[in-house]
Amino acid sequence: MHMAAQLGLNVPDVRFETHAGREVFLVERFDRAGNPLRPQRHLFASAHTVLGLGASTLPGDARRSYLVLADHMRRWISQPAHCQQDLHELWRRMAYNALVGNRDDHPRNHGLLHDGTGWRLSKAFDITPLPTFTGMLAMAVAEDGSQASTPANLLRAAPHFGVGLGDAAAWLAQAAQHVARHWEALLLAQGVPAGATAQFNAAFALSNELAEAPEKLEEAVTPLLRTRKKSI
Repeated sequence: MHMAAQLGLNVPDVRFETHAGREVFLVERFDRAGNPLRPQRHLFASAHTVLGLGASTLPGDARRSYLVLADHMRRWISQPAHCQQDLHELWRRMAYNALVGNRDDHPRNHGLLHDGTGWRLSKAFDITPLPTFTGMLAMAVAEDGSQASTPANLLRAAPHFGVGLGDAAAWLAQAAQHVARHWEALLLAQGVPAGATAQFNAAFALSNELAEAPEKLEEAVTPLLRTRKKSI
């Protein structure tokens, strides 16, 4: 969550504290305002609701997709400038989840918030690196329904969110470098024992890979740029 904020993603204030011997993760409520005892409630619609998913909907359903969510956002968010901004943000969140191994990015961990004038993409929350991450996100990242968060899939999807391939590659490279440089130090700062940080290597594998071999990102984007030029 701290690195997401450092990379410009829209996240609430968070704190990690210890109370009575228990570790507590505190996230500021962004769907409430005013007096905490009698707060004003802002309407919130989870992506699960926006996508029209039922209680029995299983992973692999074609609607459980970042791209489909982007299509729905174009209908829900009435202001064109706000919609473009939020679509760009959604792509960056999708890419960031891949960079930090957040497999907990299911539809109930995304949502839209009504700010009093219209619907907007809510702040990001519950971004969790998982030691067992295998490169598969909980929602599809590609038009064919693939959940594999490869650089090629992330970049190929970018235009669907209104993000140019060049801008997408540049952001992915910058974000990967930042995550690779800071993830271990941040875990240590939050109290993870030095001998235990290695268990998170799988979560940050993509960031480490792109930071150590940036040419792989260029290899992924070059054929996509050629394809787009031919189609134009």
